[in-house]
Amino acid sequence: MFIRHIATTNLSQIACEPLSIVRTASCGRSNNITWFTRAMQCSRLSTIGAILPNEKSILPWRASTPCCYTTTKMQRLVLPMKLGWCSGSTNAHKVRQAGYDFIELPLAAFQLEDPDAYHAQVQEILSLSLPTAAFNIFFPRTIKIVGPEAEPNRIKDYVARAAQAVSLAKARIVVLGSGASRHIPECWERERAETQFLETLSVIDEEFKGCGATLVIEPLNRKESNLINSISEAVRMAQLINSPVIQALADVYHMMEENEPLEEIRRHAEWIAHIHVADTERKPPGEGSFDFRSLSDMLQQMNYQGMVSVECTAAADRFDSILQDSHSFLRKEMQLKETK
Repeated sequence: MFIRHIATTNLSQIACEPLSIVRTASCGRSNNITWFTRAMQCSRLSTIGAILPNEKSILPWRASTPCCYTTTKMQRLVLPMKLGWCSGSTNAHKVRQAGYDFIELPLAAFQLEDPDAYHAQVQEILSLSLPTAAFNIFFPRTIKIVGPEAEPNRIKDYVARAAQAVSLAKARIVVLGSGASRHIPECWERERAETQFLETLSVIDEEFKGCGATLVIEPLNRKESNLINSISEAVRMAQLINSPVIQALADVYHMMEENEPLEEIRRHAEWIAHIHVADTERKPPGEGSFDFRSLSDMLQQMNYQGMVSVECTAAADRFDSILQDSHSFLRKEMQLKETK
């Protein structure tokens, strides 16, 4: 697992009032973090801490002296940020050996419409040596969710089975990219396609409630889909559903392809629940020219507490070394500290 250093806070700026814990509003922004904004009375030990999203525990820091607000700075809090790799289940052991916290698997590969294949795949997930904390490629290309070929009943049945699989895997994030499934045909009106997409999101919202996972809408570059090509478009769709189950993803590769400013991640921080990273031209991290340090600084300023997955092109004959090199590079460039 990884931990991120949080900037030092001057205790002199914190009022000496009774401890107050206020959770974020019930909008369910899983990337937000609720801070203790007040310190205990000066006669007691001061306590600063944070409630992590989706976690029951509190990470506290206690001062070594009862009251030294005017001269003492708080030690740097460290918070977990898990790093994963997008790949097939056959690579789970290698991903684990390279030091990653989880693997992000393609959900479409699980053949959810075939009961026998589905049950076999679920058993495979449960036997993996590495947590399946996330899934991507929600729909196979054979299922269309926009256009004249969209079948609402088929979509609903598929989503219900997906929710079961995600729940069994105890995954936290499911990525809705699926460019072929959401591509708008030339004969179809965009407004009509957007309505269909929202209807699918509503079905997912209903089926995913209680399964413990968040669906994130992935903006894709125009070469992969003509529907939702920017973070702002993904966020707009999530806002229309207005549910804690439906949020957005930031993929730096697609952002580079669309010349989308990195600042868009910060602008929509409260809606970003997952991040995909790759270097320029979708190369493995460290083999291109993407500024990972700037991304790291931004995530730290945002207090981002979601997960980060590497989604890149990796040559089969170099796969093992790419895993390890990318892990070492990201640990350094994104200022992450490895813990046992």
